[in-house]
Amino acid sequence: MALSVFVLFGLVGLVNGITPYPMPQQFDVLGVNSYQVSPTVEIVSSHAGDIWDAISSHYSAIFQAKTSGNSRYSGCPATAQIHEITVNISLSSETLDDTTDESYSYYIGVDKNQIPFAKIMSKTVYGARAALESLSQIVTEDAAATTLTMTCGNGAWIESAPVNVSDYPRYSYRGLMIDTSRHYLPVSLIRHIIHGMSVFRLNVLHWHITDSTSFPVKSEKFPQLAEKGAFSETAIYNLTDLKNIVQYGKVRGVRIVPEFDMPGHGSWWMGMPELNLSSCEDVFNPTHPKLYSFLTEFLNEMGTVFEDPLLMLGGDEVGFDPKCQWPGSPVCGYHCFDKDPSVASWMAQHQLNSSQLLDYFWTQVTAQVAPNLIGKTLGVWMADTPNGAGGPLRVWPAPKMSTLPRSAIANIYQTMETAIPILNAGYKTVLSIASSEWYLDYHPDFNTIYKVRPCQQLNCQDHPSWKNLLLGGEVCMWGTFASKENFDANVWEGVAAVAERLWTDGNHTSQDAMSRYQSLACHWSLAGGIQTFQREALGKLNTEIIGVDPTCPSAWVEIDY
Repeated sequence: MALSVFVLFGLVGLVNGITPYPMPQQFDVLGVNSYQVSPTVEIVSSHAGDIWDAISSHYSAIFQAKTSGNSRYSGCPATAQIHEITVNISLSSETLDDTTDESYSYYIGVDKNQIPFAKIMSKTVYGARAALESLSQIVTEDAAATTLTMTCGNGAWIESAPVNVSDYPRYSYRGLMIDTSRHYLPVSLIRHIIHGMSVFRLNVLHWHITDSTSFPVKSEKFPQLAEKGAFSETAIYNLTDLKNIVQYGKVRGVRIVPEFDMPGHGSWWMGMPELNLSSCEDVFNPTHPKLYSFLTEFLNEMGTVFEDPLLMLGGDEVGFDPKCQWPGSPVCGYHCFDKDPSVASWMAQHQLNSSQLLDYFWTQVTAQVAPNLIGKTLGVWMADTPNGAGGPLRVWPAPKMSTLPRSAIANIYQTMETAIPILNAGYKTVLSIASSEWYLDYHPDFNTIYKVRPCQQLNCQDHPSWKNLLLGGEVCMWGTFASKENFDANVWEGVAAVAERLWTDGNHTSQDAMSRYQSLACHWSLAGGIQTFQREALGKLNTEIIGVDPTCPSAWVEIDY
């Protein structure tokens, strides 16, 4: 199978004080030596496994591309060139999930014979992958002019060696959410997104596949969902597409976490209208006798495709409160459940109101569906006022965590303070925090995203038990205005900001991080090039937003292997 590899040339020059992105936990520049990466450099490891073979091939191609096309001279001494990158991986498992160890270290120096070498140490193939990505970013083709570089030519250089790096991620969940219901994104773009994530060491693609606007997934058990719910026959992901995307992500250390939104925000009604309310077509009828067996069968089918343990089920914004006030709108809720005559009759018979019926839906998912989803952990969106609980601002409801399996994960999508009672109750938590501008469709700038420090702002030091509960966070690119034509222009600056905050979370300023990001971006030409990288629709020049010199050369190429 041909895999597309995007190669970043000459990203970082240590001689100029620039480091890999995200900043490693420990990055020691120990000398003034320069070593050239040989055009025949090999990645050597005793580890055996399909994922490692693909990772090794991927970075071999990158290093070979970095070292090709440059002038070289036959007089370059052996003591100036790195011919081998040795990788020691201590664990045989190639499983990628929320427990995967991504830590690594590497050292660039010389052996007893003064021959340069690079050595990587990691526990897993994914730590080794992170190390190779970091190492690839410190190779520069713009080495300072010295007698040695003039002798060897202007090939790929590592400067200021020896170099010693020890690194690990601060959070285990570092994500980007994409939305393919409001705008279909082709498979090639999703692969492109995954590769970009891997450069920044994000490890979770939260894929909001379905919503009320379209159902682009071709289930083999329930083909009518996509046949009647997709925008067109060409805007559908079949199971082979999904499996290939999962595998592509795995090689790049990116977990693919699907989301099938329910009981609201659903396009299930297009193919199976009998399961939905007559009053609100995009909301499931929690009282339908076949609903939970259908969900079990459908989600099990998807579980065979999406290997990750985490399965997002949405759960947000099921409107039933006419007094609900949404910022900027007079009314955000309506009576969905009790405007369906059969459901209203059922609720009266069982002495339940709309809020209690929503609880009923999730208790039935917990009792009837979850036990049959072997190896899966459920995740849901969590609002400030779950299920109409009241508070200073009433919003559309979210599930109560008490109605879900104890292992369920809450994704906090409004204020960060919402996480406090969830964490206190002992539930694992992920932050999306729209109010802190991690929603990229709100057009936050780099500084706004970067200044968010979850544990510091939540005072995690006062709550030791939260250490294993606060998994991390994600930036979200909702698809209302994001399509294949403008996706890059809206995403990567925000991805870069959150990536370093969730990987390193050090005491670096946004100005420092922006400077390092710009050095990476300068050599990173995405669709249309870096000159059109940011949100020109806002009427701002890209130089005002990210400070990139419009003359910055592009050095992004695509190769297949």
